[in-house]
Amino acid sequence: MIKTVALLLAFSLLIPMTISCASEKASQTDTSVDISAISETPEEESEKTIYDIMGERDFGGRTFTLYNPYNWELVVDKGFWADGLTGESFNDAIYNRNLEVTEKYNFVLEEYKGAAWNSAYGDLKLNISAGEKPYNIVLTHIHGGNVAMLTEGLLRTWDDTQYIDFTKPWWNQSIIKNLNVANRTYFTAGSLTIQSPLVLIFNKTMLIENNLEDPYELVRSGKWTVDKLGELASAAALDKDGNGKWNPNIDQFGFSCPANWRVASFVTATADVSVKIDENGHPYLNLNNEAQMAAFEKLYQLFYDGNKTTTNSGVTLKTGRVLFEQSSLFDCELLKDVDIDYGILPLPKYDENQENYRTHTWTGMYALPLTLDGDELDFSCFVLEVMSALAYEKIVPVYYEQVLKSRISNDPDSAEMLDIILSNIVYDFGLCFELTGTSMPGYFISELINAKKKDQYASEYAKKAELMQKELDRIYELVLDLDT
Repeated sequence: MIKTVALLLAFSLLIPMTISCASEKASQTDTSVDISAISETPEEESEKTIYDIMGERDFGGRTFTLYNPYNWELVVDKGFWADGLTGESFNDAIYNRNLEVTEKYNFVLEEYKGAAWNSAYGDLKLNISAGEKPYNIVLTHIHGGNVAMLTEGLLRTWDDTQYIDFTKPWWNQSIIKNLNVANRTYFTAGSLTIQSPLVLIFNKTMLIENNLEDPYELVRSGKWTVDKLGELASAAALDKDGNGKWNPNIDQFGFSCPANWRVASFVTATADVSVKIDENGHPYLNLNNEAQMAAFEKLYQLFYDGNKTTTNSGVTLKTGRVLFEQSSLFDCELLKDVDIDYGILPLPKYDENQENYRTHTWTGMYALPLTLDGDELDFSCFVLEVMSALAYEKIVPVYYEQVLKSRISNDPDSAEMLDIILSNIVYDFGLCFELTGTSMPGYFISELINAKKKDQYASEYAKKAELMQKELDRIYELVLDLDT
Protein backbone atom coordinates (compact mmCIF):
# COMPACT_ATOMS: atom_id res chain seq x y z
CA MET A 1 0.00 0.00 0.00
CA ILE A 2 1.33 3.43 -0.95
CA LYS A 3 0.54 6.65 0.86
CA THR A 4 1.36 10.04 -0.66
CA VAL A 5 1.85 13.59 0.57
CA ALA A 6 0.86 15.87 -2.28
CA LEU A 7 2.25 19.39 -2.57
CA LEU A 8 0.02 21.85 -0.78
CA LEU A 9 1.47 25.19 -1.79
CA ALA A 10 -0.97 27.33 0.11
CA PHE A 11 -0.67 25.65 3.49
CA SER A 12 2.19 25.24 5.88
CA LEU A 13 2.15 24.91 9.69
CA LEU A 14 5.48 24.83 11.46
CA ILE A 15 6.06 23.78 15.04
CA PRO A 16 9.27 25.32 16.37
CA MET A 17 10.80 23.07 18.98
CA THR A 18 14.10 22.83 20.84
CA ILE A 19 15.78 19.55 21.46
CA SER A 20 16.91 18.44 24.90
CA CYS A 21 19.39 16.82 24.38
CA ALA A 22 29.65 7.85 31.78
CA SER A 23 35.97 3.82 31.26
CA GLU A 24 35.16 0.31 31.76
CA LYS A 25 37.58 -2.37 32.93
CA ALA A 26 40.16 -3.32 30.36
CA SER A 27 38.18 -6.48 29.74
CA GLN A 28 35.02 -4.56 28.91
CA THR A 29 35.34 -2.16 26.01
CA ASP A 30 32.72 0.58 26.11
CA THR A 31 30.84 0.67 22.83
CA SER A 32 28.26 3.31 23.68
CA VAL A 33 28.07 6.66 22.00
CA ASP A 34 27.42 9.90 23.79
CA ILE A 35 25.76 12.47 21.56
CA SER A 36 27.67 15.22 23.33
CA ALA A 37 30.93 13.62 22.17
CA ILE A 38 30.21 14.29 18.52
CA SER A 39 32.58 16.86 17.09
CA GLU A 40 31.32 20.35 17.70
CA THR A 41 30.18 22.50 14.83
CA PRO A 42 31.71 25.97 14.51
CA GLU A 43 29.40 28.59 16.04
CA GLU A 44 28.69 30.32 12.77
CA GLU A 45 27.74 27.01 11.12
CA SER A 46 25.60 25.86 14.05
CA GLU A 47 23.39 28.89 13.53
CA LYS A 48 22.55 27.74 10.03
CA THR A 49 19.40 25.78 9.36
CA ILE A 50 19.48 22.55 7.38
CA TYR A 51 18.04 24.51 4.50
CA ASP A 52 20.99 26.93 4.64
CA ILE A 53 23.43 24.02 4.66
CA MET A 54 21.77 22.09 1.81
CA GLY A 55 20.90 25.05 -0.38
CA GLU A 56 18.08 25.60 -2.83
CA ARG A 57 16.83 22.75 -5.01
CA ASP A 58 13.78 22.08 -7.16
CA PHE A 59 13.12 18.39 -7.80
CA GLY A 60 10.38 19.01 -10.31
CA GLY A 61 7.68 17.01 -8.57
CA ARG A 62 9.52 13.69 -8.58
CA THR A 63 8.59 11.07 -5.98
CA PHE A 64 10.63 9.96 -2.97
CA THR A 65 9.51 6.51 -1.77
CA LEU A 66 10.52 5.00 1.52
CA TYR A 67 10.07 1.23 1.76
CA ASN A 68 8.72 0.04 5.09
CA PRO A 69 8.53 -3.76 5.43
CA TYR A 70 5.52 -3.90 7.68
CA ASN A 71 2.77 -1.93 9.35
CA TRP A 72 4.32 -2.32 12.80
CA GLU A 73 5.43 1.03 14.08
CA LEU A 74 6.58 -0.31 17.44
CA VAL A 75 9.48 -1.99 15.63
CA VAL A 76 10.11 -0.19 12.39
CA ASP A 77 8.66 3.06 11.15
CA LYS A 78 7.43 5.33 13.95
CA GLY A 79 8.08 8.96 13.13
CA PHE A 80 8.02 8.93 9.33
CA TRP A 81 4.40 9.09 8.28
CA ALA A 82 1.19 10.95 9.21
CA ASP A 83 -1.99 10.84 7.12
CA GLY A 84 -3.23 14.27 8.16
CA LEU A 85 -3.64 16.72 11.00
CA THR A 86 -5.37 15.28 14.06
CA GLY A 87 -4.56 17.76 16.83
CA GLU A 88 -2.17 15.26 18.43
CA SER A 89 1.22 16.93 18.76
CA PHE A 90 3.45 14.07 17.58
CA ASN A 91 1.28 13.20 14.58
CA ASP A 92 0.94 16.82 13.56
CA ALA A 93 4.68 17.49 13.87
CA ILE A 94 5.33 14.65 11.40
CA TYR A 95 2.63 15.83 9.01
CA ASN A 96 3.88 19.42 9.09
CA ARG A 97 7.51 18.36 8.60
CA ASN A 98 6.55 16.30 5.57
CA LEU A 99 4.46 19.11 4.16
CA GLU A 100 7.17 21.68 4.77
CA VAL A 101 9.99 19.75 3.11
CA THR A 102 7.99 18.59 0.09
CA GLU A 103 6.85 22.14 -0.53
CA LYS A 104 10.33 23.55 -0.04
CA TYR A 105 11.98 21.20 -2.56
CA ASN A 106 9.05 20.41 -4.86
CA PHE A 107 8.77 16.64 -4.53
CA VAL A 108 6.17 14.09 -3.46
CA LEU A 109 6.66 11.82 -0.47
CA GLU A 110 5.44 8.21 -0.46
CA GLU A 111 5.59 5.29 1.93
CA TYR A 112 5.34 1.76 0.54
CA LYS A 113 4.43 -0.90 3.08
CA GLY A 114 5.38 -4.54 2.60
CA ALA A 115 3.49 -7.54 3.87
CA ALA A 116 5.65 -8.78 6.76
CA TRP A 117 8.40 -7.75 9.16
CA ASN A 118 11.04 -9.53 7.04
CA SER A 119 9.64 -8.75 3.59
CA ALA A 120 12.27 -6.17 2.57
CA TYR A 121 14.66 -8.77 1.12
CA GLY A 122 12.07 -10.49 -1.06
CA ASP A 123 10.48 -7.30 -2.32
CA LEU A 124 13.81 -5.64 -3.07
CA LYS A 125 15.19 -8.70 -4.86
CA LEU A 126 12.07 -8.99 -6.99
CA ASN A 127 12.19 -5.36 -8.04
CA ILE A 128 15.90 -5.33 -8.80
CA SER A 129 15.56 -8.53 -10.84
CA ALA A 130 12.83 -6.82 -12.85
CA GLY A 131 15.03 -3.79 -13.44
CA GLU A 132 12.72 -1.55 -11.44
CA LYS A 133 13.73 1.36 -9.21
CA PRO A 134 10.72 1.79 -6.94
CA TYR A 135 12.38 2.74 -3.64
CA ASN A 136 14.67 5.60 -2.70
CA ILE A 137 15.36 4.30 0.80
CA VAL A 138 14.73 0.83 2.25
CA LEU A 139 13.87 0.64 5.92
CA THR A 140 14.74 -2.80 7.27
CA HIS A 141 13.82 -4.80 10.33
CA ILE A 142 16.63 -4.87 12.89
CA HIS A 143 17.87 -8.20 11.46
CA GLY A 144 15.28 -9.79 9.14
CA GLY A 145 16.79 -10.38 5.69
CA ASN A 146 19.76 -8.06 6.18
CA VAL A 147 22.46 -10.65 5.43
CA ALA A 148 20.76 -11.77 2.22
CA MET A 149 20.28 -8.20 1.02
CA LEU A 150 23.91 -7.47 1.76
CA THR A 151 25.66 -10.57 0.42
CA GLU A 152 23.51 -10.92 -2.69
CA GLY A 153 24.49 -7.44 -3.79
CA LEU A 154 21.08 -5.81 -3.48
CA LEU A 155 22.48 -2.78 -1.67
CA ARG A 156 24.94 -0.06 -2.42
CA THR A 157 27.13 1.54 0.22
CA TRP A 158 26.64 4.89 1.88
CA ASP A 159 30.32 5.60 1.37
CA ASP A 160 31.16 8.50 -0.91
CA THR A 161 27.53 9.48 -1.41
CA GLN A 162 26.79 13.16 -1.61
CA TYR A 163 24.82 15.05 1.04
CA ILE A 164 24.87 12.46 3.84
CA ASP A 165 26.99 13.77 6.72
CA PHE A 166 27.40 11.04 9.33
CA THR A 167 29.15 13.44 11.73
CA LYS A 168 25.84 15.17 12.39
CA PRO A 169 23.90 14.38 15.57
CA TRP A 170 20.89 13.03 13.69
CA TRP A 171 22.96 9.94 12.75
CA ASN A 172 23.78 7.16 15.22
CA GLN A 173 27.55 6.77 15.47
CA SER A 174 27.56 3.25 16.95
CA ILE A 175 25.97 1.67 13.89
CA ILE A 176 28.59 3.17 11.61
CA LYS A 177 31.38 1.78 13.80
CA ASN A 178 29.91 -1.61 14.68
CA LEU A 179 28.09 -2.65 11.50
CA ASN A 180 30.57 -1.86 8.75
CA VAL A 181 31.73 -4.83 6.67
CA ALA A 182 34.99 -4.76 4.72
CA ASN A 183 35.21 -1.10 5.78
CA ARG A 184 32.03 -0.36 3.88
CA THR A 185 28.86 1.14 5.30
CA TYR A 186 25.69 -0.58 4.08
CA PHE A 187 23.32 0.20 6.95
CA THR A 188 22.73 3.28 9.01
CA ALA A 189 20.17 4.67 11.44
CA GLY A 190 19.16 8.07 12.68
CA SER A 191 16.44 10.45 13.74
CA LEU A 192 14.08 9.86 10.83
CA THR A 193 12.57 6.93 12.74
CA ILE A 194 12.02 7.15 16.47
CA GLN A 195 14.27 4.83 18.46
CA SER A 196 12.73 2.40 20.94
CA PRO A 197 15.43 0.99 23.20
CA LEU A 198 14.49 -1.30 26.07
CA VAL A 199 14.35 0.30 29.50
CA LEU A 200 13.20 -0.48 33.03
CA ILE A 201 10.01 0.92 34.47
CA PHE A 202 9.28 0.75 38.19
CA ASN A 203 6.38 1.15 40.60
CA LYS A 204 7.18 4.19 42.74
CA THR A 205 4.53 3.40 45.35
CA MET A 206 5.87 -0.12 45.90
CA LEU A 207 9.39 1.24 46.18
CA ILE A 208 8.35 3.65 48.94
CA GLU A 209 6.25 1.04 50.75
CA ASN A 210 9.30 -1.23 50.93
CA ASN A 211 11.53 1.66 52.08
CA LEU A 212 14.03 1.02 49.27
CA GLU A 213 16.81 3.18 47.84
CA ASP A 214 16.03 5.82 45.24
CA PRO A 215 17.02 4.27 41.87
CA TYR A 216 17.34 7.71 40.29
CA GLU A 217 20.13 8.58 42.71
CA LEU A 218 21.71 5.19 42.07
CA VAL A 219 21.81 5.97 38.35
CA ARG A 220 23.32 9.40 38.93
CA SER A 221 25.99 8.06 41.25
CA GLY A 222 26.91 5.24 38.85
CA LYS A 223 25.74 2.59 41.33
CA TRP A 224 22.78 1.31 39.29
CA THR A 225 24.14 -2.20 38.60
CA VAL A 226 22.81 -5.70 38.01
CA ASP A 227 23.61 -6.56 41.62
CA LYS A 228 21.72 -3.54 42.90
CA LEU A 229 18.69 -4.36 40.76
CA GLY A 230 18.72 -7.87 42.20
CA GLU A 231 19.02 -6.54 45.75
CA LEU A 232 16.03 -4.21 45.43
CA ALA A 233 14.00 -6.83 43.57
CA SER A 234 14.61 -9.38 46.33
CA ALA A 235 13.44 -6.91 48.96
CA ALA A 236 10.14 -6.38 47.15
CA ALA A 237 9.34 -10.04 46.38
CA LEU A 238 6.45 -11.37 48.45
CA ASP A 239 4.73 -14.75 48.73
CA LYS A 240 1.33 -13.14 49.20
CA ASP A 241 -0.67 -16.26 50.04
CA GLY A 242 2.11 -17.66 52.24
CA ASN A 243 1.99 -21.15 50.76
CA GLY A 244 5.68 -21.29 49.89
CA LYS A 245 4.93 -21.60 46.18
CA TRP A 246 5.46 -18.71 43.79
CA ASN A 247 2.36 -18.19 41.69
CA PRO A 248 2.55 -15.61 38.87
CA ASN A 249 -1.17 -14.99 39.24
CA ILE A 250 -1.04 -14.14 42.95
CA ASP A 251 2.41 -13.33 44.31
CA GLN A 252 4.50 -10.17 44.12
CA PHE A 253 7.78 -10.07 42.23
CA GLY A 254 10.69 -7.69 42.28
CA PHE A 255 11.50 -7.99 38.57
CA SER A 256 9.64 -9.09 35.47
CA CYS A 257 11.16 -9.88 32.07
CA PRO A 258 10.03 -12.52 29.56
CA ALA A 259 12.62 -15.21 28.79
CA ASN A 260 12.88 -14.28 25.11
CA TRP A 261 14.75 -11.90 22.81
CA ARG A 262 14.37 -9.09 25.34
CA VAL A 263 17.08 -10.60 27.54
CA ALA A 264 19.63 -9.80 24.82
CA SER A 265 19.34 -6.11 25.66
CA PHE A 266 20.57 -6.87 29.19
CA VAL A 267 23.65 -8.46 27.63
CA THR A 268 24.36 -5.30 25.61
CA ALA A 269 23.88 -3.25 28.76
CA THR A 270 26.37 -5.25 30.83
CA ALA A 271 28.87 -6.79 28.40
CA ASP A 272 30.75 -5.86 25.26
CA VAL A 273 29.23 -6.36 21.81
CA SER A 274 29.09 -9.99 20.68
CA VAL A 275 30.86 -9.29 17.38
CA LYS A 276 33.66 -6.81 16.76
CA ILE A 277 35.16 -5.48 13.53
CA ASP A 278 38.92 -5.51 12.93
CA GLU A 279 40.95 -2.92 11.03
CA ASN A 280 40.09 -4.60 7.73
CA GLY A 281 36.38 -4.55 8.40
CA HIS A 282 36.37 -8.30 9.17
CA PRO A 283 33.77 -9.29 11.79
CA TYR A 284 34.93 -11.66 14.52
CA LEU A 285 33.34 -13.29 17.57
CA ASN A 286 33.77 -11.53 20.88
CA LEU A 287 32.13 -14.05 23.21
CA ASN A 288 34.98 -16.15 24.60
CA ASN A 289 36.30 -13.70 27.16
CA GLU A 290 36.07 -12.93 30.88
CA ALA A 291 33.75 -9.94 30.46
CA GLN A 292 31.09 -11.84 28.55
CA MET A 293 31.15 -14.83 30.89
CA ALA A 294 31.03 -12.60 33.97
CA ALA A 295 28.02 -10.77 32.58
CA PHE A 296 26.32 -14.10 31.90
CA GLU A 297 26.84 -15.19 35.51
CA LYS A 298 25.44 -11.96 36.96
CA LEU A 299 22.41 -12.00 34.69
CA TYR A 300 21.72 -15.67 35.39
CA GLN A 301 21.74 -14.89 39.09
CA LEU A 302 19.33 -11.99 38.53
CA PHE A 303 16.86 -14.22 36.75
CA TYR A 304 17.08 -17.46 38.74
CA ASP A 305 18.58 -16.87 42.19
CA GLY A 306 15.62 -16.89 44.59
CA ASN A 307 12.08 -15.91 43.68
CA LYS A 308 12.55 -12.21 42.91
CA THR A 309 12.16 -12.56 39.14
CA THR A 310 9.30 -13.79 36.99
CA THR A 311 9.64 -14.56 33.29
CA ASN A 312 5.87 -14.82 32.90
CA SER A 313 4.96 -12.22 30.28
CA GLY A 314 1.56 -11.66 31.90
CA VAL A 315 3.04 -10.29 35.11
CA THR A 316 3.56 -6.64 34.26
CA LEU A 317 3.57 -3.32 36.06
CA LYS A 318 -0.14 -3.03 35.29
CA THR A 319 -0.91 -5.88 37.72
CA GLY A 320 0.44 -3.87 40.65
CA ARG A 321 2.53 -6.91 41.68
CA VAL A 322 5.88 -6.00 40.10
CA LEU A 323 8.49 -3.52 41.28
CA PHE A 324 10.67 -3.44 38.13
CA GLU A 325 9.64 -4.45 34.60
CA GLN A 326 11.63 -4.43 31.41
CA SER A 327 9.78 -2.48 28.77
CA SER A 328 10.38 -0.53 25.58
CA LEU A 329 9.88 3.19 25.27
CA PHE A 330 7.08 2.63 22.78
CA ASP A 331 5.33 0.26 25.19
CA CYS A 332 5.41 3.03 27.79
CA GLU A 333 2.81 4.84 25.72
CA LEU A 334 0.35 2.09 26.64
CA LEU A 335 0.63 3.10 30.29
CA LYS A 336 -0.82 6.57 29.85
CA ASP A 337 -4.09 5.65 31.52
CA VAL A 338 -2.77 3.14 34.08
CA ASP A 339 -3.38 4.25 37.65
CA ILE A 340 0.17 3.49 38.83
CA ASP A 341 2.81 6.07 39.63
CA TYR A 342 5.86 4.83 37.78
CA GLY A 343 9.27 5.96 36.59
CA ILE A 344 11.72 5.11 33.82
CA LEU A 345 15.31 3.89 34.30
CA PRO A 346 18.16 2.75 32.04
CA LEU A 347 19.09 -0.92 32.11
CA PRO A 348 21.71 -1.48 34.83
CA LYS A 349 25.46 -1.59 34.32
CA TYR A 350 27.64 -4.65 34.98
CA ASP A 351 29.33 -2.90 37.91
CA GLU A 352 30.32 0.56 39.06
CA ASN A 353 33.51 0.54 36.96
CA GLN A 354 31.47 0.54 33.76
CA GLU A 355 31.20 4.14 32.72
CA ASN A 356 28.07 4.34 30.58
CA TYR A 357 24.57 2.90 30.77
CA ARG A 358 24.01 1.17 27.42
CA THR A 359 21.10 -0.25 25.51
CA HIS A 360 20.47 -1.90 22.16
CA THR A 361 17.67 -0.52 20.05
CA TRP A 362 15.22 -2.72 18.16
CA THR A 363 14.29 -0.13 15.56
CA GLY A 364 15.01 -0.73 11.87
CA MET A 365 17.90 0.50 9.73
CA TYR A 366 18.20 2.41 6.44
CA ALA A 367 19.72 0.94 3.29
CA LEU A 368 20.23 2.10 -0.30
CA PRO A 369 18.96 -0.12 -3.14
CA LEU A 370 21.66 -1.10 -5.62
CA THR A 371 19.60 0.31 -8.48
CA LEU A 372 20.07 3.89 -7.32
CA ASP A 373 22.64 5.81 -9.27
CA GLY A 374 23.44 9.23 -10.61
CA ASP A 375 20.82 11.89 -10.07
CA GLU A 376 18.38 9.50 -8.39
CA LEU A 377 21.02 8.55 -5.80
CA ASP A 378 21.76 12.20 -5.11
CA PHE A 379 18.05 12.94 -4.77
CA SER A 380 17.60 10.06 -2.32
CA CYS A 381 20.49 11.12 -0.11
CA PHE A 382 19.59 14.81 -0.24
CA VAL A 383 16.03 14.19 0.89
CA LEU A 384 17.05 11.70 3.59
CA GLU A 385 19.60 14.14 5.05
CA VAL A 386 17.11 17.00 5.15
CA MET A 387 14.29 14.92 6.59
CA SER A 388 16.59 13.39 9.22
CA ALA A 389 17.83 16.81 10.29
CA LEU A 390 14.27 18.12 10.51
CA ALA A 391 13.26 15.02 12.48
CA TYR A 392 16.08 15.71 14.95
CA GLU A 393 14.91 19.30 15.28
CA LYS A 394 11.14 19.00 15.08
CA ILE A 395 9.95 15.40 15.55
CA VAL A 396 12.15 13.69 18.14
CA PRO A 397 11.75 16.53 20.67
CA VAL A 398 7.97 16.42 20.35
CA TYR A 399 7.86 12.70 20.91
CA TYR A 400 10.19 12.52 23.87
CA GLU A 401 9.25 15.83 25.48
CA GLN A 402 5.49 15.71 25.05
CA VAL A 403 4.54 12.09 24.48
CA LEU A 404 6.97 10.51 26.95
CA LYS A 405 8.29 13.14 29.32
CA SER A 406 5.04 15.01 29.86
CA ARG A 407 2.27 12.50 29.33
CA ILE A 408 3.89 9.36 30.62
CA SER A 409 6.82 10.05 32.90
CA ASN A 410 5.76 13.49 34.05
CA ASP A 411 8.58 13.94 36.52
CA PRO A 412 11.99 15.55 35.96
CA ASP A 413 13.83 12.46 37.22
CA SER A 414 12.44 10.16 34.52
CA ALA A 415 13.07 12.89 31.96
CA GLU A 416 16.72 12.95 33.01
CA MET A 417 16.87 9.15 32.77
CA LEU A 418 15.41 9.32 29.29
CA ASP A 419 18.21 11.59 28.14
CA ILE A 420 20.79 9.15 29.54
CA ILE A 421 19.14 6.22 27.75
CA LEU A 422 18.90 7.93 24.38
CA SER A 423 22.49 9.19 24.50
CA ASN A 424 23.86 5.64 24.76
CA ILE A 425 22.13 3.56 22.09
CA VAL A 426 24.40 0.78 20.78
CA TYR A 427 24.15 -1.48 17.72
CA ASP A 428 25.67 -4.97 17.84
CA PHE A 429 26.59 -6.76 14.59
CA GLY A 430 25.58 -10.01 16.29
CA LEU A 431 22.02 -8.75 16.75
CA CYS A 432 21.61 -7.18 13.33
CA PHE A 433 22.65 -10.02 11.01
CA GLU A 434 21.03 -13.45 11.02
CA LEU A 435 23.52 -16.24 10.32
CA THR A 436 22.73 -19.31 8.24
CA GLY A 437 22.56 -22.60 10.14
CA THR A 438 23.55 -21.28 13.55
CA SER A 439 22.57 -18.90 16.33
CA MET A 440 23.06 -15.18 16.09
CA PRO A 441 26.04 -14.23 18.31
CA GLY A 442 24.03 -11.47 19.96
CA TYR A 443 21.56 -14.05 21.27
CA PHE A 444 24.17 -16.54 22.53
CA ILE A 445 24.12 -15.42 26.18
CA SER A 446 20.41 -14.69 26.33
CA GLU A 447 19.61 -18.13 24.87
CA LEU A 448 21.69 -19.77 27.62
CA ILE A 449 19.81 -17.77 30.22
CA ASN A 450 16.41 -18.46 28.71
CA ALA A 451 17.15 -22.20 28.55
CA LYS A 452 18.54 -22.21 32.13
CA LYS A 453 21.91 -23.61 31.01
CA LYS A 454 23.76 -22.29 34.03
CA ASP A 455 27.02 -24.25 33.77
CA GLN A 456 27.13 -24.73 30.02
CA TYR A 457 28.72 -21.52 28.73
CA ALA A 458 32.01 -23.14 27.71
CA SER A 459 30.43 -26.27 26.22
CA GLU A 460 27.81 -24.34 24.26
CA TYR A 461 30.45 -21.95 22.98
CA ALA A 462 32.57 -24.88 21.84
CA LYS A 463 29.59 -26.26 19.93
CA LYS A 464 28.66 -23.04 18.15
CA ALA A 465 31.70 -20.79 17.88
CA GLU A 466 33.31 -22.38 14.82
CA LEU A 467 30.13 -22.24 12.76
CA MET A 468 29.30 -18.70 13.87
CA GLN A 469 32.77 -17.47 12.92
CA LYS A 470 32.58 -19.37 9.64
CA GLU A 471 29.38 -17.50 8.84
CA LEU A 472 30.97 -14.17 9.74
CA ASP A 473 33.89 -15.04 7.44
CA ARG A 474 31.45 -15.96 4.68
CA ILE A 475 29.70 -12.60 4.94
CA TYR A 476 33.03 -10.79 4.83
CA GLU A 477 34.29 -12.69 1.78
CA LEU A 478 31.05 -12.20 -0.13
CA VAL A 479 31.08 -8.48 0.56
CA LEU A 480 34.69 -8.23 -0.56
CA ASP A 481 33.61 -9.68 -3.90
CA LEU A 482 30.89 -7.06 -4.43
CA ASP A 483 31.51 -4.18 -6.79
CA THR A 484 29.78 -1.59 -4.61
